[in-house]
Amino acid sequence: MKVQDILTDESRWCKEHCAYDAFGMVVSPEDEKAVKWCLLGALTAAGLWRTPENNRLTKAINERFGLAVSIWNDKATFPEVRALIEELDI
Repeated sequence: MKVQDILTDESRWCKEHCAYDAFGMVVSPEDEKAVKWCLLGALTAAGLWRTPENNRLTKAINERFGLAVSIWNDKATFPEVRALIEELDI
């Protein structure tokens, strides 16, 4: 699975926490009740937390924006997030 498969549209993306359920409660990104994920949460849910994909994402965001992934996610728009995950093919 890829992050692109999880963050298919803005309704499935979030800020501030890794994942939320349908009631807006914070849940683990791997929880079956999760319906929204931040970029790191989606990476975790896709099973890509400690992988080359994670390293590529972290490096790209750090080099381009000088930020950690979680901070960039909370400052970015969904179209920016979607464009980056498509560019990196994660």
